[in-house]
Amino acid sequence: PLEFFQFVCDTLIADGIFRVAWVGMQQENGGYAQLAGAGLAPAKLALLNNCQSLLNGDAKIISAITNKNYQQCLGLGGQKLYEVYPFATIGCFHVRPTIADPALLVIISQKADVLEHADYRRLIAELVSDIEFAVDAFEQEQRQSHNVQQLELAATVFANSSEGIVVTDADEKILSINRAFSEITGYSADEVIGNTPRLLKSERHERDFYQAMWRTIDETGRWQGEIWNRRKNGQVYPEQLSITAVYAASGEVNNYIAIFSDISQVKESEQLLEHLQWHDPLTDLPNRRMFGDLLAQAIGVTKRTGQALALLCLDLDHFKDINESFGFVVGDNLLVQMAKRLRGRVRSSDIVARLGGDEFIVLLNDMEDVDAVTTFAANLLELAVQPFSLDDGRQVQLSTSIGIAMFPDHGDTALELLQKVDSAVYLSKQRGRDQFAYYSEEMTVKAIERIGLSNHLRQALENGELQVYYQPQVDIRSGSIVGAEALMRWNCPQLGMVPPDRFIPLAEELGCIIPMGEWILRTVCMQGRAWLDAGNPPLTLAVNLSVVQFYQDDIVQNIADILVETGFPTKMLELEVTESLLMHKEQQTIARLQELHQLGIALAMDDFGTGYSSLAYLKYFPLNVLKIDKSFVDDLPHGSADCKMVSAIVQMGQGLGLKLLAEGVENQEQLDYLQTIGCDSYQGYHCSKPLPAAEFMALLAAQGED
Repeated sequence: PLEFFQFVCDTLIADGIFRVAWVGMQQENGGYAQLAGAGLAPAKLALLNNCQSLLNGDAKIISAITNKNYQQCLGLGGQKLYEVYPFATIGCFHVRPTIADPALLVIISQKADVLEHADYRRLIAELVSDIEFAVDAFEQEQRQSHNVQQLELAATVFANSSEGIVVTDADEKILSINRAFSEITGYSADEVIGNTPRLLKSERHERDFYQAMWRTIDETGRWQGEIWNRRKNGQVYPEQLSITAVYAASGEVNNYIAIFSDISQVKESEQLLEHLQWHDPLTDLPNRRMFGDLLAQAIGVTKRTGQALALLCLDLDHFKDINESFGFVVGDNLLVQMAKRLRGRVRSSDIVARLGGDEFIVLLNDMEDVDAVTTFAANLLELAVQPFSLDDGRQVQLSTSIGIAMFPDHGDTALELLQKVDSAVYLSKQRGRDQFAYYSEEMTVKAIERIGLSNHLRQALENGELQVYYQPQVDIRSGSIVGAEALMRWNCPQLGMVPPDRFIPLAEELGCIIPMGEWILRTVCMQGRAWLDAGNPPLTLAVNLSVVQFYQDDIVQNIADILVETGFPTKMLELEVTESLLMHKEQQTIARLQELHQLGIALAMDDFGTGYSSLAYLKYFPLNVLKIDKSFVDDLPHGSADCKMVSAIVQMGQGLGLKLLAEGVENQEQLDYLQTIGCDSYQGYHCSKPLPAAEFMALLAAQGED
């Protein structure tokens, strides 16, 4: 058709009567796009695309403009048509004027009365008719070309999709499958075409499941969800499936299209993470979280039966020396051997768990008297000192300190017993190690010391004894410091520097953490603003929010007010919350995090992986960063269990679109491994210990000089 349009234009100007001929198609914006033209240079012909004054009439011949009134024809990109080409007559003829997208024939002549001749008018009428036919053909050709392209695209997507696709008729008989279907199920096209998808049925779902699925498809035309199917080799696997009904114009179902993907690896990762929530990754013993639940259940049963139970906590003596002398691989091996020995020594009704590090705990149910517990504890001491064999044939001998707490003598709740047994371990070590000790009320001496600490702590903020230290956070790829975690330190005139793990939990109990938390947040924001004003590069500053702070009704408004007062950019503030927030009050927690997120503040989950997270709810929290707990980083890259755990956390975090930050990185080996698995950033002594503000700035300046 385009060649025909050009032929028409060339024919019209061939004998010189018409000097210009032009054919265009109307566009959505009201202008015209040139299909063909002759008589003028291409650039001048293109000006007719915008000649709006020629295109507004109702008759076949829009206008006839002579030399004397050529000023009526304007709109050629700001130029007069007569100045483009002198003419005596111009004729515009609508082609298919009643169609949504009409075409236009424009002819220009230097003869004033040329369109008055019947022969020319008849010629033009015939050409208009021919052009109408050609335009129709042109549009049909374009539609066919577009349809062919769409079909080719759909076929390419169908054939090359990584998801399995199957098309059935209305009776569910398979009409077509793609390559991914065969790769996932093991069935070829010849084996399934004409059959139904029921050949994939795994028998894991009841009839009610399929009835509900098809009821949803009948009502809505679509269903999606997880389903278990069976491969040709008999292997049952999970898949993510969506089924869509395709309807005819009559409303009847013509086809069903099913699209599915094998989610076996996703399920395996979820199962691994779920298992690791409740089990120690190295020994596969119950972890602290699971043991706490089991202990609470045992206490409930024991209260009903009236019998006693005993809690024995084992802390391996000088185990740090083993790690430093033989390496973490040997240390892990010894912990696994110790776990096996303990499991082999207890009854089936008893429980062995690993609390972390070199600490194990044993729960003895249905104990008759203290003598039986004493005998069992003595056996454990003997068990620990028996030599452990290393892979190279060498032997290592250990000892252990055991603390014992009894129910109901030393407490009637899980928390009380765990506190008492921990105190008993401390007493055992004080007495010289390689022995056991029961909890004694003599531990009240420690409580008196705690009271004194509480009194000093209540005055710490008022007396200006609190300080803020900054630990750098480093981008793993570039090695640049990109932020810092702000950490509270207490320099007590009477006690000296008090470790955070002593005064922060106490501050939470006393309620001091609320004003202390507000103080550190304001101090950090003021310091951050001062650093920016001094021309330092922008840094993300992270501040911990305690559980007590988090659930204060006015916490969001207080944070917003501090940001306004200090002028510190919201996007540079990161708030860290602990996993314990996810253990309860999920809806309240989500709502509070959403409020903070809406302020533009980044949110990080601190100590992730310690066994408290509810994976089912994690995706609903508006988090930006997951901080991998130091306990999982310590043995990298030699601890295979920790490697798997950290890798699983990184993969899960990336799947949720979160940044990953590893805590406690202390050497290059750990850093290299974290970089290999795609971790984003780290903090730890490998870069720097926590520093006062001035020393932190000096470190940052030194980095800039490098």
